[in-house]
Amino acid sequence: MTEREDLPVPLDDRLLLLLACPIDKEALLHFPDDDVLYNPRLRRRYRVETGIPVLLADQAEKTSAELHETLVARAVRGDAVATLGLSPAELLKGHVTGVE
Repeated sequence: MTEREDLPVPLDDRLLLLLACPIDKEALLHFPDDDVLYNPRLRRRYRVETGIPVLLADQAEKTSAELHETLVARAVRGDAVATLGLSPAELLKGHVTGVE
């Protein structure tokens, strides 16, 4: 694999407006540096492979409590963008303790 292939491929802003979790049909957090979409409500991660979201329920990865806390903290810091036109704060509000 070349260095160029290791770089994350950003998702198009228009695509981010449409993406939802295949399980609960709600918004996701996109962490572009990690090539991952995350559902903090269900604690499930979805890979993004070469700019293509793999939103298959049976391929979602369960997330440990520790990683969940890390991802939520990163989202609050601004390391993630939310899908469906929401802000990360809107997505996290009411679903994650300590986010207002």
